[in-house]
Amino acid sequence: MPYLYLFLSASETYAAKAIRFTTAETYTHAALAFDADLAMMYSFARKQPAFPLPAGFIGENISAGFYKNHPDTPCVLLRLAVSSRTLQLARAQIFSMLNVRSKYHYNLIGLVLCRFNIENKRPWHFFCSQFVSEVLENSEAITLPKRPSLMHPADFLAIDQLEIIYQGSVFDLQKKLHSEKITLPLHKTFVPAPPSQAIF
Repeated sequence: MPYLYLFLSASETYAAKAIRFTTAETYTHAALAFDADLAMMYSFARKQPAFPLPAGFIGENISAGFYKNHPDTPCVLLRLAVSSRTLQLARAQIFSMLNVRSKYHYNLIGLVLCRFNIENKRPWHFFCSQFVSEVLENSEAITLPKRPSLMHPADFLAIDQLEIIYQGSVFDLQKKLHSEKITLPLHKTFVPAPPSQAIF
């Protein structure tokens, strides 16, 4: 059965701390993956590890970049069983975005308005949970409890169809994914990656 994977994390960057302060929620970042090994996750975040801006459409790797340097980061891995058609639609949306990746920007205004439950959709602009929600909605993967621009990373935890398959530190997840005893189902799908390996 095909799956989509959602990765939520709670880093200690200044931006993440600010989000956590205003929302009182543990998880402040969301990314989407097609494979359980998380070698390539897609999201909207900072493009350079040391600076919160500029930010935009990026690729992340659970064993490289930010997460390699911050292995104690708390995280949750969820999976969603989907149809082959939904998987194709989600992949097609990512491919389409990758072809014009330079046009996309981080939706900082939308992020601020989201904290006040004010809907805001700007062309070519996303924040992380808005992006993940848009892909899920456009691929008919799930019915969201809110509009994409109002979704927080923590909101995914309240969706019954999303199954929690791991919760703990990034380090322990890395060990689990690279262990010979790995039990997470892998469904390899080749999708080219954006050049960055960072997190907001």
